[in-house]
Amino acid sequence: MSDGKNPVREIFKRLNQKQMKKLLYFSASWCGPCRTFGPIMDKISQSGIPIQKVDVETDLELVQSFSIRNVPTVILVQNGQEVRRFSGVKTEQQVKDFYNN
Repeated sequence: MSDGKNPVREIFKRLNQKQMKKLLYFSASWCGPCRTFGPIMDKISQSGIPIQKVDVETDLELVQSFSIRNVPTVILVQNGQEVRRFSGVKTEQQVKDFYNN
């Protein structure tokens, strides 16, 4: 399956890594907490914080690459590197603080 390319670099290219800093939001349609958290993440995205939503059922490569075990999970990525993550539902302010601190 490997074609000699750096798999992590290819994943970030696929994520359209234009922003130096962004949130990856892993969720699933069947996940009750994700349905609660989704509108919060949409609102945060509208405020200007870059968020890349990842469906754990359709993007198995990313799920495996980031070792996602629970949904919702949010990962802060900066300059192509994972900085930190959390799982579960947070308030809008908690997510903004997570991104900014």
